[in-house]
Amino acid sequence: MNYTSSTIMFYWAVDKIYEQILHHNIFLNGDYKKSYDQIFEDHTLPDEPSFYINAPKRSDPTVAPEGKDSLMVLVPVGHLTNDNNPTNWEEKKQRVLKLFFLKVI
Repeated sequence: MNYTSSTIMFYWAVDKIYEQILHHNIFLNGDYKKSYDQIFEDHTLPDEPSFYINAPKRSDPTVAPEGKDSLMVLVPVGHLTNDNNPTNWEEKKQRVLKLFFLKVI
């Protein structure tokens, strides 16, 4: 069976509004080709992944209380698991969170 690529996604409710974040935001890794080769050829989490952030409150203020925000973060990854290759999802999640917070904050 051939597997397709996948994503690791986070849905966050945050206690402030990040004014610099638009409704749709794409952050591309500097070595875009290497990142996508790791996804589509190596079937793994890229060393430095690109990611997408959606901030729906920019067009629908009802998705979060006044002064707070709602964010969805999507990180593209290869098919990380199959019958012969189990994945430690907690390790992958922690790695993405570490990479994400080092880039954003």
